[in-house]
Amino acid sequence: MISSNPTTDFSRWVHFSNIFSALFLSIASGFVLTFLIQHEYEHKTIINVLAAPTSRTTFIMSKLVVWLLWYVVILGISILILIVGGSILFPDNFGINEIQLILSTAANTRILSFIATSPLLYDTLGCGNGACFALKKQNQ
Repeated sequence: MISSNPTTDFSRWVHFSNIFSALFLSIASGFVLTFLIQHEYEHKTIINVLAAPTSRTTFIMSKLVVWLLWYVVILGISILILIVGGSILFPDNFGINEIQLILSTAANTRILSFIATSPLLYDTLGCGNGACFALKKQNQ
């Protein structure tokens, strides 16, 4: 339904775009996290890392930092796309208030999405069912 109020249209567009990009980012995060751990399994370096004197917490935190950096870059790109798209689709009423709406909505959505999907890293490693510890015992 198209309304006659451009501010309402812009707000709906921002919220719909944020929902869509948050959904995409959550799915892509699952693939990135799986790739980060699968790469270790594939090259058999995870056995050495888990058997090394470094703690599992350090290993998981290093993967979390890589994922966070990837997440921040993708967040910046998506915010840039939203700002450019908003200025193209709504040129008459696009200003600082609209940019603030994009930034606040995107930041809130993505921060909550990151927090909600961070346990996925722990589960990807298989620690939820004791596989982390089984790998170390198998290697000894």
